[in-house]
Amino acid sequence: MSGDRIPTRLAVDWRHKRAEVELASGLVVASPLTGRAGEHEGEIGRTDYDPERGELTVTFRWGATAIFELGPAEAPDAPIVYLDQNHWVMLACQQTLCRSRRLMPSRPPAKDGRQRRDLATTMLQLSRGWQMRSPLKVRREELVCAVAGLRTDAPLRPRPVFTLDPDALFGSSDYLGESSPARDLQARLTWASAIAETLIEDEREDDEEARAKGERWAKMYAAIGVGLGESNASREEKRAAARAAILEDFANDLAGAAAAAGLDSRAWEHWLENSEESIAAMPAMGRIQEITAQRLSNPQYPWRVNDLSDMHFLSCAAGYADFVLAEAATTHDLRRAESRVLAGARVCRSPAELVDAIEAER
Repeated sequence: MSGDRIPTRLAVDWRHKRAEVELASGLVVASPLTGRAGEHEGEIGRTDYDPERGELTVTFRWGATAIFELGPAEAPDAPIVYLDQNHWVMLACQQTLCRSRRLMPSRPPAKDGRQRRDLATTMLQLSRGWQMRSPLKVRREELVCAVAGLRTDAPLRPRPVFTLDPDALFGSSDYLGESSPARDLQARLTWASAIAETLIEDEREDDEEARAKGERWAKMYAAIGVGLGESNASREEKRAAARAAILEDFANDLAGAAAAAGLDSRAWEHWLENSEESIAAMPAMGRIQEITAQRLSNPQYPWRVNDLSDMHFLSCAAGYADFVLAEAATTHDLRRAESRVLAGARVCRSPAELVDAIEAER
């Protein structure tokens, strides 16, 4: 292929319903979108892929842009900083108010359509396509690696938790790589556009079934805590109750790990009986175990539906990121857990503390 004919940009102009290929010579070849592509309407105005840089630039219909690194890549070339949702909201508010030269309010406003758009744009711009793999996937891989380790001397580790892989955010699907570089690129380009469109669209109603499950979970743990308090349970009994509750929660994942490792019933029962130390050695699961034990030790702890996602996402982030900025209650619990789990992220409770921690590492 002549050097002048090498593609230097691949684009889709959704506003004008056409695909474009720019060659090294400067020539731009365009063709109309047809079929379902030509009928698509969304918040993305155009996408531009730079093959040399391996980056996709997404331009939204209102003019904002976000750049996605496509990968594959083992890890980002900068420290991994995980922000809890409330801190993303505050960061988006600060950026919006600075651009409009308005004063900072004392609390973030409710997320209506425009504010949700600003929040999603901020997240997309700063993350550059990097995502934390679903905690459901991470815990399954931690369990499989730990149980499989009983049958091999070679240590097994979960895949990189912070990744550019398509489908990383979802627990029900996975991306194992495509059969060719061209198919892999297509999957990554499609995923980048899909995640941008998904985050930007208006927030949908809560999943009532999921919320009901969360409420049952919170009530169950609250009842366990109250029962332990009423029975004047010892510290060891409280920790045993916490471990039993966790093992019950993760029963399906545990069964899958045992089957994958080919353990017989005796070896499996032995592992379960002595699983506290094994779980403590898992970066994410170990933190879930410790936070659960801490909270069950307090019969007055106000278990909430949001605790379910907070514990899993923030425990996963604290186990694998470099820095985590979380809400106050979980920050407190993650810090208390540090003496009993593997070293992980520096957990911060304020943006100022996070900035100081990052500067100290330079």
